[in-house]
Amino acid sequence: MNYPIHIRFSGMDPSIALTTAAEVHAYGLAWAESEIIACWVGICFDPQHDGPGGPYSVRVDVKIPGHDLIAKRVQHDDVHLAMGHAMQDMKDQLRAIDPREYASEYAVTINGQLMTPDSLSRSQFGYGRV
Repeated sequence: MNYPIHIRFSGMDPSIALTTAAEVHAYGLAWAESEIIACWVGICFDPQHDGPGGPYSVRVDVKIPGHDLIAKRVQHDDVHLAMGHAMQDMKDQLRAIDPREYASEYAVTINGQLMTPDSLSRSQFGYGRV
């Protein structure tokens, strides 16, 4: 869980509580954590917003090898609910890429390939076939 999380506020002052919530959600994505290159969270307040949703909107972008994922901008009257829905959308996208790797307890990279415990064999390490 050592990937950079970039948080940007638009139309409002930065908030320690929202920054902390965004970081907790972002680290909670936990998709083969070593393979997440970066995560961007945009939090926007637009008091002039008249359409459906609400004045707060949250967008989440995640970069993993071979994929740039974007959670559509989620709007709501409650910024925390907007963030929760955007992060859930991102989790669903990560799960859709490969449900086995999303659910894996451990994952490592070997020669640029993401490997889970099920896909590893001793033969890759020179110990013979399991």
